[in-house]
Amino acid sequence: MKTVTPTLIIFVLAMVVPFFTGWWSLPILVGITSYIFRVTVSRATIISFFVVFVAWLVLTYWLNGKFDFPLADAMGELLGGIGALKVHILTALLGGLLGGLGGLCGSLLIPLLHPKK
Repeated sequence: MKTVTPTLIIFVLAMVVPFFTGWWSLPILVGITSYIFRVTVSRATIISFFVVFVAWLVLTYWLNGKFDFPLADAMGELLGGIGALKVHILTALLGGLLGGLGGLCGSLLIPLLHPKK
């Protein structure tokens, strides 16, 4: 139950933040969320990876449908002729990796800034 709130916050951030800032701000916000909620290292990494992976997969699929020309197909051609689904999955993997690293860094800040005495 302790991980439900950070999970929901990370999901909302992953869905909203890309519309207003650069891609690089999401790992920072995920790290801050992991730090504020004192999530353990393993949980922060795994939860952040999977939540951002799902959010970016949904976003790329939804945004691809918004264009008159399917952008994922064009990107697939640039990446060696792979299909649109693989482009969506690659994008989601990259986002998940960034989110997982952000969560890892945020949870590793806890013992650095608040050492046990």
